[in-house]
Amino acid sequence: MFFIGKKLYSEKVGLIAMFLLAIQPKHIEYSATLFKDNLYVFFFLLAFFLMILAIRENKRYVWIMSGIALALSFLTRYFTIALIITAAIMLILERKKINLRYAGLGMAAFLLVLAPWALYTYNEFGSSFFSITKYYPFAKEGWEGMSYESEPPKISEYLQENSVLDLIKVRLSLIPLTIYHLPIWMTPLIFLLFILVFALKDAYSKYLKIYFVIFILLYMVQFASPSQFIERAYFALMYASLVPIAFVLAKISDSGGGWKIKLDGKKILSILLAIILVTSIMLLQWKIKDIKSYDMQERQESFAKIGRSISANTEKDAVIMTIYPAEVHYYSERKTVMDPYGFAREIKGVNPADYKNRAKEEGEYYGADYLLSDLKQGEAKETYFAFSLSLAYSDEEHQLYLYKIRKIV
Repeated sequence: MFFIGKKLYSEKVGLIAMFLLAIQPKHIEYSATLFKDNLYVFFFLLAFFLMILAIRENKRYVWIMSGIALALSFLTRYFTIALIITAAIMLILERKKINLRYAGLGMAAFLLVLAPWALYTYNEFGSSFFSITKYYPFAKEGWEGMSYESEPPKISEYLQENSVLDLIKVRLSLIPLTIYHLPIWMTPLIFLLFILVFALKDAYSKYLKIYFVIFILLYMVQFASPSQFIERAYFALMYASLVPIAFVLAKISDSGGGWKIKLDGKKILSILLAIILVTSIMLLQWKIKDIKSYDMQERQESFAKIGRSISANTEKDAVIMTIYPAEVHYYSERKTVMDPYGFAREIKGVNPADYKNRAKEEGEYYGADYLLSDLKQGEAKETYFAFSLSLAYSDEEHQLYLYKIRKIV
């Protein structure tokens, strides 16, 4: 972040951008996780920076490095397609300034880095960029489920299942929700300063605005749902925005010149940074309080006990249906699948009864052998009416019950 700010603007801008990143609550929180988004953001920023540098300096090695960085970003997260589209627009807008032969070398480097993975996935799945995860963001009541398909999803089949007009209406209705969430997980003042970035006309800000529009459109089409806001999808956008935001703050601190600010610029900068720091600390404290209020330690001990029981008393190829697939898989070393009904019960405003049949379909599809639920036997048998259940293990203290699925009817 410092290097990008220093190279494109000044050392002062780089320092401010680095500071803004360091105090972001979400950056602090997610920097301690193993989400692929952390690696994706690094390659994204590197690719974005190198593309601008390639256009500005027109050097062969920079074009090649930008192609490699763009490919690594794409391999880390397919949503880099938004940056690829931005890069194509950048090349069109700056076609008179660039060396097309060097740009071609950058494209060749991009394709060469992608080639091994593309060939592998084609051999395994019949598609160069096949993902086994298929999302259903348009289902009623905001349910966003996940299943695994043996064949690549086809857009023609998707459009047959969903009215194009309905899809457009749903996407448009989600725009206010997306805008509402942005300042909640970003420092509010940084969100306001991000709006000011749209007034800047330098190359970095211009390309950032192009990326912003493309990103929002693709996000609304692919990911957004009425039930949730996928904040990690916005990491790259937020981090990339910190550099021009730092430029705005640096200009305010310098004052004078074209800005014609009569107030003391240094005092204004100090006040702004103080507000950013305070709001960041407040948001971080709120997040820590939220985490502490969710006492997972005892539940983890229960998962460990159930996991040991599952390992000792089930076949190695047993399939467990649960709303805690990661924890149960970790402790039991068994295959786990998501329980749609149980998950729907956790979503506010959703009627879980609508997903009872979905639970049956998932159970049949994956061949579920066991069900882990917080429902007692009588309620579980009534709720999962398609499952013939018998109690295999219970933890009354933590209200976790493991049922053997004898058959699905």
